[in-house]
Amino acid sequence: RGNEPGKGGGAPCLDYHIRMCSGPCINAISRQEYAKIINGLREFMEGKHERILRELESRMREESSRREYELAARTRDRLAALKRILERQQAHTLKQGDQDVFSVYHNQLDACITAFYIRGGKILGKKDFFTALPVPKEEGEILAALLAHYYSQATHIPREILLSHDLPQADRRLLEGWLFEKAGRKIRIEVPSRGEKKRLVEKVSQNARHGLEAHLTKQASNFGWISRAVNGIQEGLGLDRVPYRIECYDISNLGSEDAVGSMVVYEGGLPVRRDFRRFLIKGIGGQNDVAMIEEIIARRMAKLAHSGKGNADDERDRKEKRLDSFYKKPDLILIDGGEAQLAAAMKAVQELGVHDVQVAALAKRMEEVFLPGRKGGIYLPRDSEALHLLQRIRDDAHKYALDYHRMRRNRRARASALDDIPGIGPKRKRHLLRHYGSLAGIAAASLEELQGLSFLDKKTAENVFRKFRTAPSRESVKESS
Repeated sequence: RGNEPGKGGGAPCLDYHIRMCSGPCINAISRQEYAKIINGLREFMEGKHERILRELESRMREESSRREYELAARTRDRLAALKRILERQQAHTLKQGDQDVFSVYHNQLDACITAFYIRGGKILGKKDFFTALPVPKEEGEILAALLAHYYSQATHIPREILLSHDLPQADRRLLEGWLFEKAGRKIRIEVPSRGEKKRLVEKVSQNARHGLEAHLTKQASNFGWISRAVNGIQEGLGLDRVPYRIECYDISNLGSEDAVGSMVVYEGGLPVRRDFRRFLIKGIGGQNDVAMIEEIIARRMAKLAHSGKGNADDERDRKEKRLDSFYKKPDLILIDGGEAQLAAAMKAVQELGVHDVQVAALAKRMEEVFLPGRKGGIYLPRDSEALHLLQRIRDDAHKYALDYHRMRRNRRARASALDDIPGIGPKRKRHLLRHYGSLAGIAAASLEELQGLSFLDKKTAENVFRKFRTAPSRESVKESS
């Protein structure tokens, strides 16, 4: 498209020329008219269909009475199109309420959670969520994890949530309390056993089953190129054997604190997320990626080197080693980096006496692969499936490390700014962050505003105000929020 709505000065987008856009970016429509369109869309998404139908019918009659027949015809077409959409949405309840409906279907390795969004008694939308199951889980456990993640990002929470399976009791109590706090009203969570709601949940369950089957079918169709890619890695790098289990390591280090490492695992060209691991760098300061790679590889290889020294009679010990990713021997260790990172990884492997593990490094700048004992890098064809798989694994490791780094950095920033204020515990901290949106918002609040909050007494409000007025660096608060 062109510019942002209302700013003007740019060329109109293609959608404007084919009458799919009203042209707010070139001021072809006023702010008021554009706001009406947006409000109408918002009302439609909220299920307020009858009001929209009445407004369109009224507008069509007014335009016709003013003999603006072309405008009246366009409004008539919009009205007809809206009615067709509503006819395709099945009414399912006797009440015209709002509901979210979730159902789960799974096998031993994967699960599909399907959500139907009901607004004004009609099915307004549907979405499938897929998740891998590192260990077997009950349906209620799968739903509990999804709901916590979904509603942490949702902008609208309906008054009723229907589920195909009940949640574990502890998870249900926690979720109900959290939803009440977030929505400001009681949210009913129900597993219907009869009637129209039961039939609706059954319909969603059928969709979940079909969704998982389609997902697995799509995955199966990818196995062809993945299998070729794995074999292509062996051939292209001249490895002794097919790298069935590939472990990739990366460092995320944007400063002198919170440096972390990641280990992602692919088997047969597919991610094994239950085997992913994260490392907190312990003994190295600054931005020394090479030394940090050596540290995390040494820690990982130490586990492997000592994997056979447990008590053979201890069933629990044998079970942990069978399940723990650190006790599984990789066919290929892939390092995100160049020759220096490769040398550091090889040093750690050799010092711990681990044999028969192949090591390589993938440098991002030229996408060249470095191998021990070989001068210069190997350049796989840019369009090769082997290179694409290596890049996917490398990028996964980078994202996993970066996510962990951000989590630790944000946790430290919040802890340093709020946790040492007298009178501020976990609950009040949540209230403050929810009310102001960020630490910067709290820092900008006036004393009168803080004292007017229902969840703070005057003394604690003064403590919060003084904390941010006497902080050594206001910029640090803004940056970390």
